[in-house]
Amino acid sequence: MGESTRHDIVRRCVELITTGDFSPESIAEVRRQTSRVIVNTREEFTLALRQNLQALLDGSIAPRQFVHEFFDLTEAGNLRNEIRKKLVLSLVLSPTIRPSIKFLLLENFQRMPRTVRLSIIGAVLKAEPSRRLDMIKEELRWIVTQERSAAVPGKVN
Repeated sequence: MGESTRHDIVRRCVELITTGDFSPESIAEVRRQTSRVIVNTREEFTLALRQNLQALLDGSIAPRQFVHEFFDLTEAGNLRNEIRKKLVLSLVLSPTIRPSIKFLLLENFQRMPRTVRLSIIGAVLKAEPSRRLDMIKEELRWIVTQERSAAVPGKVN
């Protein structure tokens, strides 16, 4: 298996375990190294997300590019669902973020796991009403309606 992977880190982990004859110590060492890599990767992607948000606020990155990179970074960074939910909610509920950017986020809503989407929808619908947020709520209601229609076989909208 170690030889068949194209990922160098996976190959090294398999080698470490096999040369250690699958000992609990070698397996524990691989777990420690893996945890360290995951933590470092998440930190790097979180920093990149912060930098992109600052670039958006500064006007040095286009909104569509920001949203595209936002989803790419949250997916590639393997961020926990709870973190992804908090990030999206903070953007959608923020008075600083323009509505057009919020709608771009909603255009990519299907890229998030269903549980995250449902949590976001619930939190937004419970949020204090405002003119801008009411538009977002209406869009979320439409998204839910479309998902329900797609789940019913033979029904076309």
